[in-house]
Amino acid sequence: MMRSSSKFIVLLTSTLFTCSHAWADEEGDPIGRLLQVQALLNTPEPAQQEAPVEQIQVASLSISQDIDHLTAEKEISHVKAGTASTDPLATLIHTGNILTTDNTRQMIADSAFNYLNLPYRYGGNNVATGFDCSGLVRALYLQVAGKSLPRRTSEQAAATTKINRTQLQPGDLVFFNTNRRTYSHVGIYVGDNKFIHAPRTGSRIRIEDMTATYWNTRFTGARRVELR
Repeated sequence: MMRSSSKFIVLLTSTLFTCSHAWADEEGDPIGRLLQVQALLNTPEPAQQEAPVEQIQVASLSISQDIDHLTAEKEISHVKAGTASTDPLATLIHTGNILTTDNTRQMIADSAFNYLNLPYRYGGNNVATGFDCSGLVRALYLQVAGKSLPRRTSEQAAATTKINRTQLQPGDLVFFNTNRRTYSHVGIYVGDNKFIHAPRTGSRIRIEDMTATYWNTRFTGARRVELR
């Protein structure tokens, strides 16, 4: 009886072992699958690498070049549209020129055009009230060059350096005898024998030609403001 029972147990164990292998072959090893899933879950994700410094520098340079390119295109579009800046200081900065005394005088001459058609006012020295001739000169040099000139025409002549008419450059001063005084009127020379001035009561700031008979016969001297 005991021997029969032992045989039965051995047979049952063998049967179960065979069946388990059959299930594993038919549906796969569930324990193996579980271990594979667990291994995948435990596998760390690759660390995110930082871009090399060289790549960052190249990207930065590319962005900078794009900005420069867009800026240049904008400037070109403004020029084509006729809307480019006429501010003399902005022009000097854009072209990379060095600010010199000659540049400053040119800026003064250019700025004088902004005052055209403002009213003449005796004793006037600002945009709100208008200007007389010496007030206009004084305002331009103070605004553009930070140079404080005397208020009266004769005093401005005395405070500046005499030059020949042939040496006139934009921004220099031109003086005339319009009231029986050697230095009774002054204007800003703007080139090509032209000057800008505030003429008289009832008139407006305007451009005049120095070669016109009236001004040519009353011209009394050219002066240069020392800015150094």
